[in-house]
Order: sequence, then structure tokens, then C-alpha cells
Amino acid sequence: MKNINRYLLLVLMLCCSFVKTVFAEELSFTMSASADKNDVVAGEEAIITVGLKSSSVITSCSFSIDNDSTLELVSKNGLNNWNFDSAGTTISDSSSDKVAYIEGKNIFNLKYKVNGKGKVTIKNIECSSSSDSEEGTSEIKGSFNDISVDFTVKDTSDDTTLSSLKVTGGTLAPEFSSNVYEYIVNLDNTKFSLELTSNNVNYQDKIVIYDTEGKKLDPNNITFKNDGGQGLMYIKIIINGNEDKPYELTAKYEQETLDNSLASLKINGKVIELKEGQTDYVIDVSSDVLEVNVEAILKDSNNFQFREGNEAGTFKISDGTTSIALIIVPKSQQSGAASKTYIIDIVKEGSSNNSSSSSSSSNNGNTSTNPSTGGISLTLMFLILISSLIGSIFLYQKKLESYK
Repeated sequence: MKNINRYLLLVLMLCCSFVKTVFAEELSFTMSASADKNDVVAGEEAIITVGLKSSSVITSCSFSIDNDSTLELVSKNGLNNWNFDSAGTTISDSSSDKVAYIEGKNIFNLKYKVNGKGKVTIKNIECSSSSDSEEGTSEIKGSFNDISVDFTVKDTSDDTTLSSLKVTGGTLAPEFSSNVYEYIVNLDNTKFSLELTSNNVNYQDKIVIYDTEGKKLDPNNITFKNDGGQGLMYIKIIINGNEDKPYELTAKYEQETLDNSLASLKINGKVIELKEGQTDYVIDVSSDVLEVNVEAILKDSNNFQFREGNEAGTFKISDGTTSIALIIVPKSQQSGAASKTYIIDIVKEGSSNNSSSSSSSSNNGNTSTNPSTGGISLTLMFLILISSLIGSIFLYQKKLESYK
């Protein structure tokens, strides 16, 4: 009997030596799910992010998804080195250094198109933790209760906002949001287009785009128009006639290779030295000058011209300072070039507006005048000196005769 027991024990040990996986009862973990938005416009997409938290190292999880017919699954994606299997029901950690998510970690997300009110339920959740040792692979499994995310649909019966705005041929700043109404569009060239979607599907055909002159623009084919010559174009988007809250775009485009400066400048035939980056000049003229002739030549007359009424020519000037504006504008509003203004101040000598010139003139006029004699002429001063000399000699002779 004793030998039989020994044989039984030996057989049991041999059987156990071939078992490499040991299952334990339960693995403790929690799983959470939240959407980036729960109240959405019908037809809009929302993303559910699922997180995992555990004090143990979890290597994989399996689950099933149940959703209402009003919700359409668009995609599912693993996060932070977690990847789905081909069936899309199991997700595993593919990182080489696996750690416990004590503080929690997002492991996958689900993108849904919300066509109506509904609910997404992640159920039959089971996760496992496994480790290798000399004795084999040990695995612990655990389950978690179902988690749900609810979606509601906004009432858009009177919604005159956009759900999306995209630019082709440029970039939009800041990133689009329905409740942000002002944007900058940095254009790559003079041709661009806009793709717009209304939150209210009934208003999709009631989106109208205007320029500053009130002309309608084709969103699929917009040509840059340089408003005011500043490399800017202003666009207004109105939905269903709601002009109280339009979307306003400022499109920016500037062709920096074009030169909008002057090549030369002459005032009454005198060449004025032009300095790089300087657009303001002060020119002194004599007090008897009644008009000046301004000659100006552009560096790039193919792409620029003087604005009508602000070109070179003959100008009447008055006492004091007369300001002349030469305004250079691009010939084409689609060139993306900016305008430039030169200001020329014509100052008459002796005017209060030119203190340095007046002071210089005054000093030069006084060089031949003795401050102690006021306005007495040199001739009168000479006669007075001669008379004094004759009188002094006469008195001296009289005194001399008296002495004798």
C-alpha cells in the first residue's frame, strides 16, 4: 500500500510538471469612458475615450460594444501602445516595458456619428495580467461592470452657426469653433476656397459669402482682392440672413518680392536723397517761393502706380508748412502687394514752423549790426565820429591858447 501511494504521488508530480499556466480567481481594475461632447448636432461626430486604472500590470482586455441605431460607429483606435486585434474585440499592450496604471491611462477611443439621441454601452469587459517565470506563465483575469455613454441632439431649428469651416489654399487661425466668429486666413496664393457646413441642415443652402463691397463670392473659387492696399481681404459669412452674428474672415496675402518704393524724388529740380525705409521728408524753401514742382519716379511702375489725386505734380504752397502726400498703390488688387505713402513737408524759411531755419536766418542778418547801436547805419555812425573828433581838436586848441 505504501508503494502504491508513492507511485500515485510520482504520477501526480509528473502531471503537474507539464502545466505551465496557472489561473487565479480575480484581477482588480476599473475602466471608465467619457465623450468629448454629449450634446451634439445631428450628423456630428463625437469621440468616446476609454481609460484603464489598476495596481496590477494588465496586458490585454476584451469587450463587446452595443449602441442604439441612431449612433454609427466610425472608427476605433488604440492609444498609448495599445492595439486592437483583427476582430476588434480584444486590445493588448504592445509596449516592451509594461507598467501598472496606478494613476490611470487611456487605452482606446471610439468615434461615433450621432444622428439622434442614443447610448453606447461597453460590456462583457474582461482584462488579464500575465507574467513569465521559471515555472511558466501565470495569468490573472478579472471583469468589470458595463459602462455607458449617452448622447443627446441639439435643437437646431433656429441655429445659424457653422459646424465646420475649412480653407483650401491657406490656413485658418484660430482653430475653428462654432461660437468663435472672427478668424485670420493666411493665404498661400491669390486663389483659395472655403468649405462650410451649417449646424442646421436646412440652412446649408442659405450660407452666403460677401466681400467688403457687398458682392457675393463663390466659396469654391475666391480670388484675393487687396482691400485698401494693405495685403488684406475682408470676408463676411451670413447664414439664413442673420446679419447680427456673421462670421468674419480677414484673408492675408502679400507678395514680398514686389517693391512699392520710390526710385527718385526731385523738388524744383533739386534731387532729394532717399533713405531706405524712410517715407517722411522735410524740404526748406525760401520765403518768396509760391509753388513747388514735385517729380517722382517709381521703382516698379509695372505693378504700382500713384493713387489718383496723390501723384507728383505742381503744388501751391502757403506760409508755414505745406504737406504733400504721394500714395503708391498696386495696380492689381489681386497682386497681394501693399501700398505706401510718402509725406513731404515743404517749409518756408522764416516761418514759425521752422525754428532752426528762422534762427539761422536771424543770426546771419545780425552779423553786421552792433547790438549797442540798435538800427543806426554805418554812415551816420561815421559822421558822428568825425564830428566828435573835430570838436575835440577845436576844444583842445582853445584850451592850449588859454594856457599860453
